[in-house]
Amino acid sequence: MLWLDSEEANSIPIKSVARLVIPRFQESNNKSTGECCKHTDQILGNLRLKNEDEHSGDSNNYAHCFTCGETWYPVKLVMDYKGFGFQDAMEFLYQNFPSYFTNVKEFDDIPKWEGLDNNEYKYLGIRIQHRFGDITIDVREFAREFPKEHDILLLSKIIEIKSKIDKIETYGLEKHIEKDKIQKDKEKIDKKLLDLLKRGLISTEYKKLKFEEVPSDKTLLTNRKH
Repeated sequence: MLWLDSEEANSIPIKSVARLVIPRFQESNNKSTGECCKHTDQILGNLRLKNEDEHSGDSNNYAHCFTCGETWYPVKLVMDYKGFGFQDAMEFLYQNFPSYFTNVKEFDDIPKWEGLDNNEYKYLGIRIQHRFGDITIDVREFAREFPKEHDILLLSKIIEIKSKIDKIETYGLEKHIEKDKIQKDKEKIDKKLLDLLKRGLISTEYKKLKFEEVPSDKTLLTNRKH
């Protein structure tokens, strides 16, 4: 993935970008116009593009719709008209106007932490809202602000469930319940816990922890050696 400078992207002449993305674009000096993507009453002339050559400074390099009041600079223009996210819009501009970019770097696209949804946290017995004094914090925000503490909480709950399942398995075998059925049910739960573990861990300290490495005792979490 490329790292691109948004200031350089927004220095690209707005009319040059408009030619690529605005439907029914008509160029006419300071009266250039086209369709606005924010509403359906497409009366040409209400969308105007500020000529970047009229005055000095990038602040005059924009498009404005007098009907809805929306203003676009080059990056936002591509995002709204093409339906792109920020990174895709930047790369679109780089592909079409490479000479405007002087500070280009490549970096690894690290997978974004998606975490667990509310139902999955509830399955583990983790509250969605956590209260610290007068402050209430969402569990996902808690994960981002306190990743290690979040992971210890997550692992603690998984250890609790594993411990309960082991006890149920022992009880079932003692009562001569069908062994294959107990094993299949246990494997099903273990598979679900493994999935929650892989997607839920966020801290650099714990996120590479394998399911079989999860300790059986919660007290071992904070004493874990690296």
